[in-house]
Amino acid sequence: MNNTFTVCWIVTFVLCFTGSGLVANEASAQEIGDATPSSEVVGVDQTTTEPEAAPVPWTRPGYRVPRYAEDWSTMAARPDDAPADFFDPIKWITIHREPDIHLTLGGQYRFRVEGWNNFGFDGDQNDVFTLHRLGLHGDLRLEEAVRFFVELKSSHATERNLPGGRRVLDVDTFALQNAFADLRVPLGDSAAFTLRVGRQEMLLGSQRLVSPLDWSNTRRTFDAISGILEGPGFAFTGFLSRPVEISKYEFNTTDNSRDFCGVHGRFDIPGSNFKAEGYWFGLYENEATFAGVTGEHQRHTLGARLHGPIGDSGFDVDVESAYQFGTLGDSDISAWMLASQIGYRFADADWRPRVFVGFDYASGTRGSGSTIETFDHLFPLGHAYLGWADILGRQNIIAVNPGISLHPDARWDIIASVHLFWRASGDDGPYNLAGARFRDPAASGSRYLGTEFDLLVRYRATENLTLEAGYCRFFPGAFIRESGPGRGLDFFYLQVAFTF
Repeated sequence: MNNTFTVCWIVTFVLCFTGSGLVANEASAQEIGDATPSSEVVGVDQTTTEPEAAPVPWTRPGYRVPRYAEDWSTMAARPDDAPADFFDPIKWITIHREPDIHLTLGGQYRFRVEGWNNFGFDGDQNDVFTLHRLGLHGDLRLEEAVRFFVELKSSHATERNLPGGRRVLDVDTFALQNAFADLRVPLGDSAAFTLRVGRQEMLLGSQRLVSPLDWSNTRRTFDAISGILEGPGFAFTGFLSRPVEISKYEFNTTDNSRDFCGVHGRFDIPGSNFKAEGYWFGLYENEATFAGVTGEHQRHTLGARLHGPIGDSGFDVDVESAYQFGTLGDSDISAWMLASQIGYRFADADWRPRVFVGFDYASGTRGSGSTIETFDHLFPLGHAYLGWADILGRQNIIAVNPGISLHPDARWDIIASVHLFWRASGDDGPYNLAGARFRDPAASGSRYLGTEFDLLVRYRATENLTLEAGYCRFFPGAFIRESGPGRGLDFFYLQVAFTF
């Protein structure tokens, strides 16, 4: 495993280094072209002064996930007549002018009430509890070359009288969520390569496979080395990492039983509004279980994504597919997934409704399991794609998801959707978001798992304060009813988040 992991790092480094050279060459070519004197243009009066371009309006930086993706350096150019915010004084603190050293401070407090009826489809499992999370961070920048980012987190929950009690998804009393150093090297006028070392959250692409899992009260993070190459219209990220294990009441440590590495690239497609992505991820675990087979797990994921609006038609599309290969014990792996959504926005209608329909497929193992065909969703944000109740993961699943979103004004979002679920393979069972199979596949001959109805209302009261309410109802299908407890499940939540 260690030799393979070393190869991953070599491949990542070579890709990033090669990309750096290409960007530098492109930048040089642009500089040569721009150096052509205007006096060589025929028919231009050299005494005429060109009109000055209109200044670009200043806009306040926004809050982002993860928080280290924010850049508050434009606060230095904030006009005197721009609307002031209470937290402006801590967003760009001058520590020293030469060399230029600045500090940004921020944080978030989030409070959520969750209620469950028939949790696990069991009529005896009902509860209401609360979740609290506080995060505080500091971002120190030395010129444009060196950066130190530290984020502390404290997550708590009241008594949870459901299976698992207060889980590692709920409680992490005190933790170092992010603690890394950046070294940034400019490449020409418009590109740069950043080396990042330390504890860091990772958000790649759609978050279907790699996400910080912001919905969780404890979030996800990694101890990693990353290389980030970015420029106009593109970005590459290569990384070597190990996930961080959450110890609810002790300091979190690295999970040395799992290695995770990869390269992710994003590109703007010239002449269109589409963006394309491509990636390779490698996961190496001392032990894992899929389709009833347990053993050492080595899995590679090759994938691509295309998304964006279709011209000015009002339609938009998001298509992502990935293939996985490797070994689990003595078994070979061959698995794949397809995720898609097409939508249409009625831009001129009241509340700007957008109707959409999504289709998701993730393979499951057929037959005796001599070849493992169960897809592994790695480190996902399933919450955004397979239902707010987070019952099913992206393994052995077929899902159809029609819905509608409404926006009465810029502060409101209302989303209603339906999810219909089936098992992709009748020989494999359903898997939860943790990647564990939770029902015996032989307990029912049906593939139909059920239907979930979701309703979400979000209100941004101010730039800092967001209120949310959500409700889910899962109607069990024949497989759930015949393989164990099969009552209808209800989930609701109320959430308040204050970000600064």
